[in-house]
Amino acid sequence: MDKTKHLIFLLKNNDTKALNKFFIQTDWRNNIDFKDIFDFCLKHINPNTQNMLGYMYHHGHGVEQDYQKAIHYYQLAADQGCAVAQNNLGWLYHHGHGVEQDYQKAIHYYQLAMDQGCAIAQYNLGSLYHNGHGVEQDYQKAIHYYQLAADQGCAAAQNNLGWLYHHGHGVEQDYQKAIHYYQLAADQGDAYAQNNLGWLYHHGHGVEQDYQKAIHYYQLAADQGSAAAQNNLKNILHDNGAHDFILKALAELTETKEELKIKNDVINILECQPGGLTYLEAKEHYMSLVNKN
Repeated sequence: MDKTKHLIFLLKNNDTKALNKFFIQTDWRNNIDFKDIFDFCLKHINPNTQNMLGYMYHHGHGVEQDYQKAIHYYQLAADQGCAVAQNNLGWLYHHGHGVEQDYQKAIHYYQLAMDQGCAIAQYNLGSLYHNGHGVEQDYQKAIHYYQLAADQGCAAAQNNLGWLYHHGHGVEQDYQKAIHYYQLAADQGDAYAQNNLGWLYHHGHGVEQDYQKAIHYYQLAADQGSAAAQNNLKNILHDNGAHDFILKALAELTETKEELKIKNDVINILECQPGGLTYLEAKEHYMSLVNKN
């Protein structure tokens, strides 16, 4: 079953628990036909389809973005106890989109959703305590809420929990736990975690320094548009040790002089030697070279 049909099936059955699990997937939006979802939701009204209508107006998926309509549908669903809608309404108040920013209202709606076990709300509440937004900064509470969400498979919470262990905020610094949580999130495609994991391998913190793994994780995050990972990828190629390692590895894998030339061009391009190309421009140029070969 394709993802659009699967989402329609869950919405039709008003399956809140299954929808909560669906929405914490990092890539759930990929390959969704939001126009079909929008048409379905208009014809089949229940709390979860109302939340979905709110989401589409919120983000402009399948319809023109309209925060007022998003709030309208989120509120209808939230008032009927839809945890995801309560979380989404909290997010609008948290960030002041379509409404005046109000951390207390954000906390109120996050709490309602969290009390129903909504992992995204647990993560969002954790982020408020992590950053001290609307509440006194409290790393212990942040860890508590992140842990609840992480245990349900929320990649963003797993990454943030890893970050706290990585930097020793609110907990004793523990690189092994940082790696554990970064890895959980990275395996779900979380670009932040992929970049963070790459950084640990790049600098040899908590693991043996491994340029190959560092480049691998930086590349995964960079391909998702992470500016931090794109910058780290360039920096690792400027690192003398990494540069020598990459040249040696490429040379060993090369069968022809032409292939070696192309691969050496890749290094020069990623180092932004010719014309100061961006990472994505460099990658596109690299692919054109490979195709010509």
